[in-house]
Amino acid sequence: MKKRILTLVLLLVLAIGLTGCAKKDEDKKKKDTKKTEWKLVTDGSTTISKKALTAFNSATKKFTGSKLEPIALLGTQVVSGKNYVFLVRSTTTTEKAETSLKVVIVYNSLKDKASIKSITDFDINKYVDKKIENEAKEADGAITAVTKVNDAVIEEKALASFNKATETLTGATYTPISLIATSDKGYSFITLGNTATAEANYSINVVTIEKDKVKTIAYVDLADFNE
Repeated sequence: MKKRILTLVLLLVLAIGLTGCAKKDEDKKKKDTKKTEWKLVTDGSTTISKKALTAFNSATKKFTGSKLEPIALLGTQVVSGKNYVFLVRSTTTTEKAETSLKVVIVYNSLKDKASIKSITDFDINKYVDKKIENEAKEADGAITAVTKVNDAVIEEKALASFNKATETLTGATYTPISLIATSDKGYSFITLGNTATAEANYSINVVTIEKDKVKTIAYVDLADFNE
């Protein structure tokens, strides 16, 4: 009888131990798979050319509902006039202001009359967790990425992390245009990419850095915002 009771006690202790281990493993898996929360940066920008900025300001001066602050000029498209593609920080004018990223395309006519062509959400979560290759085939008249970055204003610590993470990359160079989001693990930048080939091939990319290492480089197809 005593042996049976002792056996039952041992089995009960073992069961409790296994349950505890299983819970720890489950908690660890949940922690490992927990999605990183990214917080949008609410300041900083690059210098935008006077002509492009004039077109933006003219097109958006009567826009209501939110404040549109251009962060950077990402690309242009020659049409009957010109389309400018801006990355924009949008802040609602409600009592509880909310900030989000948008891609705003401004059309500037041959007579310099500017208007908003489109406003599209820029979802940072689409780019930070996976690698996206540049498979776009540039067609005549397509939107083309800018070819230089002017006076980017980026937090010193974030910029140092970016430079350290990208210093050993080969095949292409990435110049930070703007720091667009942060997390407890690192930083996410919108960048200008340029392949290390005889003929320059510029592109817009989101480069995500975690612990001073490149996590992902995701190509941003500007054509997606021009539909």
